Amino acid sequence: MCQILLAILALFLPPIAVLLDQGCTCDLLINVLLTCLGLIPGIIHAWYIILCKEKTVVQNIYVQTGNHGTAPPAYSA
Repeated sequence: MCQILLAILALFLPPIAVLLDQGCTCDLLINVLLTCLGLIPGIIHAWYIILCKEKTVVQNIYVQTGNHGTAPPAYSA
């Protein structure tokens, strides 16, 4: 449902739709430039970003070690 609303928003304000979908990324800059060249290229690019491009999720992975509180030998004074 959210993608459909973004696709409708892309008809009127393509860069805003890309910003809401991807955040402030290179895709937003490309969409702004395409929209400045003409509304139709901006809409097509926004639809591609919203409907076709895979979303990437960044996950933080924390590794626990047994040496809590001690520095490695190379860094100790």
